Amino acid sequence: MFETIVINFLPFIALPIALWILYSARWHYVRRKLVYETDWRLYEIIVPKEVFKTPKAMETIFTTLNQTYQGNWWLRISQGKFRTWFSFEIASFEGDVHIYMFMDVFHSQHVKAQFYSQYPDVMLREVDDYTSRTPKPYKGDWNMLGLELKFNQPNPYPIKTYVDWNLDKDAGKEETRVDPMAPMIEYMSNLGPKEYCYVQILVQPVKKHKRRGIGGMISGFAKLEWVNPLEEYGFEEEAQDEVEKIKNAGTRMVKTEKGEVPMLTFRTPGEEEKLKAVERKIGQIMYDVGIRCMYFAHKDVYNKWNQHGMTRMFDPYTGYNGFGLGYYSGFDFPWQDPTGSLTKFKQKKMFQYYQLRSFFYPPYRKTFGLYSEQSPHLVLSEEELATIFHVPSNMVLSAGLTRVESKKVEAPSNLPG
Repeated sequence: MFETIVINFLPFIALPIALWILYSARWHYVRRKLVYETDWRLYEIIVPKEVFKTPKAMETIFTTLNQTYQGNWWLRISQGKFRTWFSFEIASFEGDVHIYMFMDVFHSQHVKAQFYSQYPDVMLREVDDYTSRTPKPYKGDWNMLGLELKFNQPNPYPIKTYVDWNLDKDAGKEETRVDPMAPMIEYMSNLGPKEYCYVQILVQPVKKHKRRGIGGMISGFAKLEWVNPLEEYGFEEEAQDEVEKIKNAGTRMVKTEKGEVPMLTFRTPGEEEKLKAVERKIGQIMYDVGIRCMYFAHKDVYNKWNQHGMTRMFDPYTGYNGFGLGYYSGFDFPWQDPTGSLTKFKQKKMFQYYQLRSFFYPPYRKTFGLYSEQSPHLVLSEEELATIFHVPSNMVLSAGLTRVESKKVEAPSNLPG
């Protein structure tokens, strides 16, 4: 009898699943096709010799990148319309450091205008993709380590920003100024022949990208609470949860004659500071972010210390939150890949994702299947983004950083016509 029931109800179960798979496959194809057909541009940011502005100028630029249009539901389904993204990159070619930004042509004029409004002496030069001119690190006698970063704490907790370095207050005091990007650029400048390092920061206006799903439902059942598996759970909901946790940290259980009862006590100074930091972050414009780093070199000169140095480039930003190592192009144990072929495959995939600047959509984001390489989005404010990527100031003295030899100067207004 049980078999008869299963056979009778099987079509009602299998048909919706099959339709969902077909719909997902088509959506995957349509969106990937549109991403490939979009006209993308890569610009090199040529830094002038003298930059006295703090990362606050870059924060102003990031504020203008909050381009949330992605079409209505019909355009998203039928044509694959997507919310645009930007990529900000730093690359070292044998110690020669260059800075780039990548975007679609539709937004390029707007972003360039914002750059020149904040950095009038900067030069933006359209260039070919540098990744097509460098060796393929997954072929021949080359080796690489590629990785994607994750947060050590939930998204609402902030990293250390330029405000914590007092760069918003001491803009005119050179002797007290630091540049948060200086350690990264110095490391990249010290690479030698046949050594390369790429850093890619992909940015997109935040959206509700996470649902509680079946995993959240099971977790809820374990806590004897109901969780809607279809409920959208984005940054706002996550931030509210974390704020409540910090506020509730001031509640202590006190023993009385009637047993233990909750009693509100004063929060510690550390808890108060943490709460202020979280609330300051969530009051800003937020972006979904993916960060990739790659170090690769010829096997003759591959340096384990330089490999390790790449993994520590973002350590200076550790505050209430910090960057940890997420998915990477290797394995934890030798028996997971005894022949090395899977490592080469992972290296190839990561390099291709870097070339395509793919993180938020296909081919990186798959619709279904087992794809363990997908890293979660980081959520950063414009202040945090401006801290980890900005036009380096003249405090960065690394010889490898390419700079403009002279400022752009307008012609005198009293010249004869």
